[in-house]
Amino acid sequence: MKAIKQFNGIDFPLWKKMIEGILEFLELDYVLYTVKPFPPTSGIEDYDEKMYEYHFKLEQWEKDNKLAKRIIKRSISDGIRGVFDDDEDKTACGFLYLIEMSHRQVCVSYLIKRLTTSRYNGHGGLAKHIHYMLDIAYEIKIFGINLSDSCVEHYINQSIRDP
Repeated sequence: MKAIKQFNGIDFPLWKKMIEGILEFLELDYVLYTVKPFPPTSGIEDYDEKMYEYHFKLEQWEKDNKLAKRIIKRSISDGIRGVFDDDEDKTACGFLYLIEMSHRQVCVSYLIKRLTTSRYNGHGGLAKHIHYMLDIAYEIKIFGINLSDSCVEHYINQSIRDP
């Protein structure tokens, strides 16, 4: 755990990879990819045996899920941790997903702000500025936000005009 730098909103993919690596090392990563065990339906063959097995698996899964959530919580900064409510029913997978969606939202907002407010300063060449703007638009598209070419063109034209 000490090898992981606390997540403070920067470089989410690296942080997530490190968290998944630690959970895998501790053999807790399965709680990220499996659902909580379901009880067997009544009236099936060997019901009592399957119910016993269910309780054993459920207890183990809940214990491992709680530990995985604790590891995730301790590896994020206090500022980010405070954004999320401490819902006991939330799984480690759900908690990690909420962190990812929150980070995604912040990134998209930041990129859109950069795209809409960037201005050409007259230095470094116009082609370089246009490539910079196209790179921002591409990053936004990576997050699944589809910007039309005319929209990108509009923001590039706006950035070139004098304020």
